[in-house]
Order: sequence, then structure tokens, then C-alpha cells
Amino acid sequence: MRLSLLLVALASLLMLAVACGSDDDAAPAAPAAPAAAAPAATPTPLPPTLGDEPYELTIWVGGQGSSSYALGVGTGEIINKNHPWVRVRAIEQNGPEGMLTYEQQPDKRPYTLLSANQNDIGRYTAGLPPLSGPIEPPMALFNYAPNSSVGVVCADPEIKEITDLAGKKVAMGAPGGGIFVLVEALAKAAGMWDDVDIQTTASSSQARAAYIDGRIDCVSIGIIDQWTTSSAAEPMQTRGAYLLNHGSEELFAKAREESGIPMVPNAVCPGAFEEKLNLDYSPVQARVNYVAYTPGYMAAPQVPQEVVYQLMRTIYDHRFEYKDFHKNGVYLENEMANMVVGGEYFHPGAIQLYDEEGIEYGVKGHEAQQKIAKAEGHGKVACL
Repeated sequence: MRLSLLLVALASLLMLAVACGSDDDAAPAAPAAPAAAAPAATPTPLPPTLGDEPYELTIWVGGQGSSSYALGVGTGEIINKNHPWVRVRAIEQNGPEGMLTYEQQPDKRPYTLLSANQNDIGRYTAGLPPLSGPIEPPMALFNYAPNSSVGVVCADPEIKEITDLAGKKVAMGAPGGGIFVLVEALAKAAGMWDDVDIQTTASSSQARAAYIDGRIDCVSIGIIDQWTTSSAAEPMQTRGAYLLNHGSEELFAKAREESGIPMVPNAVCPGAFEEKLNLDYSPVQARVNYVAYTPGYMAAPQVPQEVVYQLMRTIYDHRFEYKDFHKNGVYLENEMANMVVGGEYFHPGAIQLYDEEGIEYGVKGHEAQQKIAKAEGHGKVACL
């Protein structure tokens, strides 16, 4: 009985509440619409001078074991340990993964560093494969290995100039590859590219094997610091190989203009390989020009200048630690600015650091280092 009276009282109160809170003329209330999803947040670079939160950079590096990988990881460790708000993580790239990410995901460029070389700038400005078209290239920061030379060697010592490659079977790696695009640009500038019998091989080791077996006439090589070679040693020590002249300063200038690749010549002196490779002949018969080739790190131009400056300042202050990560790290101690490319291709944040320290950078830095080496009597620049 008491329960029944209690239920009746509660029902009466409910009806009264509804009556007091309703409006007879109002339409029935529509069911509440679900809340709209918030739009995805777009990363916005923090004011770097405030340093309220980390500014996180990704650097795309080469395969494990390479100097690109080791010194990229080392850069991350040095920066993350010694800078309060810049952070760097190295990612090993699968083929041209870093380049394609740079092209296809422009929203990531404010946070992107790349392992590359000075001639890669031409890939971006000219839209060479695997890129789909020209885009704004990344900008140079510092080199992580000694300045090198790349080009072609031939078995016949009478092949002395790039124009002598006409009708010869030449392997230069995959089309679009580092050495390929350089020699192609020079040969096109010389007007004889269509006369070269290009041999395509699956790898550089297969190309060297084809050369040693006599199946091709010429093969591409890389010269490290103009003294030691990896890819050149075997062809030179077995079948024999002679360095040809890749062109005059005028031909290089024409190739730069036509291809957009900022290539510059690097002189190689007679006798540069005989003692180092224990050869009984001179593969360098006369002073010849090869193509300068400097591996280094670059930053997208969208990375703020202050971020790059902070990065470079920390790297410079701790440059003596790089040799702990890879033997090539020693070159950062006094040659980090010698990436062989014009000053206009350097990131403003890197230029800021070099200007503060009074360091010549780019081609000028390379030339300054050559003068020092010549004064010290190094044979590699004796003929300059």
C-alpha cells in the first residue's frame, strides 16, 4: 500500500515538472546531432627561439655500415644529447625513399634532412628520375666524407677525352644514378651522347666484372680523396684502366647550364694511383678533370633558419666527436664546409654558422683546402 502511494506521488511530481517546463506551441525537440569530428591538426613549427617544445627533424640516411648511416645516427646522438630543443632521428632509406618522401609529402619538408651529394641538386631542379618533375631542391649543410671524384676509366690508353667514348661500350650504373647523370650531362654538352653504347648492368660489381672480363670497354668509378679507391682498385689492378679527361672548364660550364646540375671539375694528377694501388703503370697519363663529388647532408629550405643554425652550431661545437661514429668523421674537424657546390645552394642557417666562424664554404672551401694541401706537399694537388 505504502509502495503504491509512493509511486503515485512520484508520477504526479513528474507530470508537474513536465508541464512547468514545456511550451504547448513549441515543436517537439529534435534529437541531438552527434558532435562533429575535430579537424586533424596541422603541424606548425614552434617559434624556435622559445624552445618550449622539441623541434623534431628526420634525416634520411644510407644503408647500415655506410658513413651516411653512421654519421647520421651520430648526428642524432650529438644533437639530442647537447641541444635543449632540437631533436634528430635518422631513418635508413630503402632506395630513393627519402627523395620520394620529400617530393610527395611537402608538409614534411619543414622537418626533413637528407643524405645526398651536391649533384643531387640537379635531380630536383631538372626533375630527373625517380622524381616526376622539377621541384625546389634541398639545401647544403655540411659534408660527411672527403671530397671525391667520379667518372669513367677505359682499358685503352688512347681513349683520352670524353669525346673518345663514341662507339665504345660503357657501363655507368643505372640511368638516373649519381655517376650516370654527370657523364650524360657532359657527353650531351659535347654533342656525342647518342654515340655512346651504354651497357646496363644490375649492379656496380657486375659492371666491374664485365669490364675485367673484356665484355665492355669502359666502366664508371669513384675516387675517394683522389688517393684511395674502392670501385677503381680491381679494374686497375687486373685488366688495367686509364683515366680519361672529362672536359674543360668551358665544357663543365655548358653542362651546368644545360642540365641544371651544379657540377664542377676536380683535377687528378699524374701518378696519383701508382704507389697507393701498387701499380706498375700510371693510370693517369696527364692532368685530367674528373667530376667533383661530395657526400653530405642537406635540409629542406622550409626548415627555419634558426633551427638549422642551432643544429649547425651544435654540430660544429662537437665536431671532434664524429670520428667516434665513423672514420670519415675526422673530415668534419676542418673540412665540413667543403661540399663542392655554389654558395647559393647552402641553407641560410648553415651560412650563418660558417660566417660566424670565418669558414669558407662550398667550392671556395674546397679550393682553400686544396691550397693548404698543395702548400703541405700533397701529391694529389701537385699539378694544380
